[in-house]
Amino acid sequence: MNRRNFLSTAGVFGLSLATPLRHLYATNTASSSLISPDSDRVLVIIQLFGGNDGLNTVVPMDQYRVLSRVRKEVVIPQRKLLPVTDTLSMHPSLSRMRRMYTEGSLSILQNVGYPSQNRSHFRSTDIWATGTDAQTVGTTGWLGRYLQGELPGFPYGYPNGDNPHPPAVTIGTLPTPACALGRNSFDITVQRNVDITGVDAPDGAPLVGERFKEEMEHLRLIASQTNSYGKAVTKADERGRNTVTYADDRLSQQLSTVARLIDGGLQTKIYTVRLSGFDTHAGQVEGDGSVGLQADLLKNVDNAIAAFNQDVRNSGHGDRVAGFTYSEFGRRIRSNQSRGTDHGAANLMFMFGPCLHHTVLGNNPVIDLQVGQGTDLPYEYDYRDIYGSVLQDWFQVSSARIKDILHPDFQYIPLVGLCGFALPVEMFEFTVTTDGKDAHLSWKTAEEIDNNGFQVEVSSDGVGFRDLQFVPSRAASATSITKYTARHDGLRVGRTYHYRIKALAIDGQAAYGPVRSVKITGRLSNELTLSDPSPNPARGRVTFDCFAPSDTYLSYGLFHRDGRQVMNDTVYLVGGRATAFTIELGRIPSGAYVFRFQEPHFGTISKRLIIQH
Repeated sequence: MNRRNFLSTAGVFGLSLATPLRHLYATNTASSSLISPDSDRVLVIIQLFGGNDGLNTVVPMDQYRVLSRVRKEVVIPQRKLLPVTDTLSMHPSLSRMRRMYTEGSLSILQNVGYPSQNRSHFRSTDIWATGTDAQTVGTTGWLGRYLQGELPGFPYGYPNGDNPHPPAVTIGTLPTPACALGRNSFDITVQRNVDITGVDAPDGAPLVGERFKEEMEHLRLIASQTNSYGKAVTKADERGRNTVTYADDRLSQQLSTVARLIDGGLQTKIYTVRLSGFDTHAGQVEGDGSVGLQADLLKNVDNAIAAFNQDVRNSGHGDRVAGFTYSEFGRRIRSNQSRGTDHGAANLMFMFGPCLHHTVLGNNPVIDLQVGQGTDLPYEYDYRDIYGSVLQDWFQVSSARIKDILHPDFQYIPLVGLCGFALPVEMFEFTVTTDGKDAHLSWKTAEEIDNNGFQVEVSSDGVGFRDLQFVPSRAASATSITKYTARHDGLRVGRTYHYRIKALAIDGQAAYGPVRSVKITGRLSNELTLSDPSPNPARGRVTFDCFAPSDTYLSYGLFHRDGRQVMNDTVYLVGGRATAFTIELGRIPSGAYVFRFQEPHFGTISKRLIIQH
């Protein structure tokens, strides 16, 4: 088989149609390993402080009609959104990152968060930095715990011949708590213009008295270490160069410094940068919704990440670098009256770099038209599983150690793939959707040459894959768009499944596509479920079928569409079995109403009802 590069399908078919998956990696084995365990890989972490509005950053188009009602103060006109898949579009400020997605160097991770979301900027930031749950006040950073295993005894004995450079660098004035470990921190801070100020540390000066001898010795050590690291950083900055012109904004200039230090030979593994301003309670949008404060901030993100991605690739470091963005929380589903959004829960993350399992992770949220003002997006993926999967894929950290660093229930998610060349099977729009307990897979090809067919593989942990179904090629060689589908039935509710497609050439060679992951949702034994009202329209009475995992009280109110409450009461539910209960409507006038049910542990459930007499 002749290997060749992909066509530029963005130019041939248009971005709304063709989303090429450029990472189909050649192999002759039954499974692919991750990138080789080199020692020079770099992770770049970008914090979008304030809580970026994820629902306006990547918009679920299958929910756009509802969003245009419940977010009418901030919704972006559909005609201005940038399509990335059949059901997702990006903010118009993210045109360069949309191009990165179509080129295979950007992934979208939806619905990331943690249980019992804390809506305080500082507490939630602390949770993300320490890698803990909402109930635990961490005293060490998640990166600090990781680096502790890589650099035992730090800071004593560092720098040394094997580790002459700082393990982590934060661009700014304050070290990140994510790198903290007790009174030490594994990162040093660097100004954007690499202004390293030396610290006075006379090594031979006598220490007076014994009262603070240990503390003074530690300060002397840190001062000496800072000076040594500062010289290494300055040298790397002088040697490195940028191959692109960065915008004159804070985030772009921070990432230009990171790219220059990487090119200058600094052996630092982790860089952190930060952009503030995303606390958009008011003035998030202006005009038609496509401009305003968030649009300006996202344009900074777009310029910075796209320029950085191109810069490291131009300088030959692209395969060494991966990164991700995060915010401490998302925003609420409903907008407020100030053309803004308030503190919420789950949010999206971006992951970038050429060595990704180019993917959209997570299901589009399903949004009720009657959603309350205080309702958040629920999380689907624990942020610690994202952290741990990056550590496992990018730095080859074992799953057992990740459980010690983060949490014992760590679930691996394949995020980083192979860096290599592709076989001439050009796939795009590989999607996995769910219907009850079934998964539906769909993918298209723009070109096939000597293609025998596709082996669909599935995994329950993202590591060990097994054959699911073989789908033969419709034409061994073709240059037209061809659509393929597969199905996986009878899956377990609450379980996440991972799928990938292996293209099989006639000569026996194989190429793997990206991994798509879905979580099967439905009634679980630990969830409260409530049917729609029956009959609907109703006269006189209405019945609901309900399942509660344990004995509980379910409170409800009936509201007219103008907001007036016309009824309220409480019903008792017996746990562990299906229950039917009937509500007498009496002489409530005909019209459109909404039932709002509340249970202490499961929140609010809304059901619409029409009453006719």
